Amino acid sequence: TSLKSGTELFRADLWPTTVSLANYRNVLTEGSFVRNLLNSLFVSGAVVALSLLLGVTSAYALARIRFRGRSALLFIILSVSMFPQVALLAGLFELVRLFGLYNSLFALIFSYMIFT
Repeated sequence: TSLKSGTELFRADLWPTTVSLANYRNVLTEGSFVRNLLNSLFVSGAVVALSLLLGVTSAYALARIRFRGRSALLFIILSVSMFPQVALLAGLFELVRLFGLYNSLFALIFSYMIFT
């Protein structure tokens, strides 16, 4: 249906009779679709990079370095991963609001980092 014009949307044809790219032009030129797409790319890239950095370094330390309390730390990590993530949302919202990060990209990165 994205290739149909406004009047062809209500027809029950399987294929459009005329192909129109006007809907794509409207999405890309009007509104904030491109800016939101770039924000999504930035947030996802930052979360992937930070998750890899924290995950690889902590996994290496937990796998190779023997220290007192290692078993307890592994048990705590396992316990936290079994905890329902929905239970953290109210506290996360309060932290974001308290630090003045509401409606910012950093708050989104912070929340995604907590849930990965």
